[in-house]
Amino acid sequence: MELERIELLRSVRREYRILLRIDAELYLPVKEKRIREFYKVLWERCFHWARDQYGAELAREYDALESTAEKARFRTQTFRFRMRLCYEDNTVAAMLCESAILGRWTGPRDGYSRLSQVWQKDEELLLPTEQIMSYFGIKIPKRRLPFQPDGIYPLGEELILFRNVTNDSPFMESHLPISKA
Repeated sequence: MELERIELLRSVRREYRILLRIDAELYLPVKEKRIREFYKVLWERCFHWARDQYGAELAREYDALESTAEKARFRTQTFRFRMRLCYEDNTVAAMLCESAILGRWTGPRDGYSRLSQVWQKDEELLLPTEQIMSYFGIKIPKRRLPFQPDGIYPLGEELILFRNVTNDSPFMESHLPISKA
């Protein structure tokens, strides 16, 4: 799959200060139009969330500061978004999207999120978890997995299952060896 690298930089400002930097690095397929459009829309939604919701939240926090000294100490944050191809063979391609909010005093995984999709290349269709596991020779039923994954993707000789941080659960990740010949 031929990929095009796109790097985008944006910012949210208040007065003279940069409150939020939005930094994106996208590797989009050139010839697969449906896959390309899917990830363009995904990036646009992530960008609008970062700018309109998270940037607005930072602007409110900044505006609430009373003294010039407090405003001078306001810490610029960065929303970093990475989209890349993490696996490809003749039949399937796996895309991994990672986003992180940097510059915030949080736990190590609180500002980090992942999203992955495995595409069947011929018809440009997304594969569900069960088909992905079957394709890579994993014989464990979905209900027997250590947790209900948010996403699944192949990386090297392993199938990575993950669950993002929520209010109720911590970040989880499990590695299963690929037994596909």
